[in-house]
Amino acid sequence: MSSNNGLTLFRSPLQRVDKNGETKHRKFAEWVARKHGLKNFYDVLEIYEHCYELCMDLCRILGTDLYDLRNELTTLLQRKHWEFIEQLAKDDENVKRELFKTYRLFHKIFVEKKPFSNALVEVFNEVMEFRKKEVDSDGS
Repeated sequence: MSSNNGLTLFRSPLQRVDKNGETKHRKFAEWVARKHGLKNFYDVLEIYEHCYELCMDLCRILGTDLYDLRNELTTLLQRKHWEFIEQLAKDDENVKRELFKTYRLFHKIFVEKKPFSNALVEVFNEVMEFRKKEVDSDGS
């Protein structure tokens, strides 16, 4: 009896894309399949193909290669985020506050996996609580 290394869907030798007997890529393919209700390995490959085409379109738009795409996107997002903060803020003190708000919002959405509306309300409440503490400490 052979070991399936934790694989339940894609155990066929035709679906072995990993090197040296590893199963990392097949396990990821199984995760994608389960998440999207796919039963066929070729359906997963089709998703990968669409992702590749999207990445190559982004590379063409940004004028970069596939290996530098992540860095280019990160740099672009940071620049756009800073421009957005500058538009919101009126002075240096407001820049710090707006950065705090947006970073808290990103943390709640992407790290804590909260829906946008819930995250927005929670950040608003945190900011209001912080301002209340500032006013209370100034008035004592």
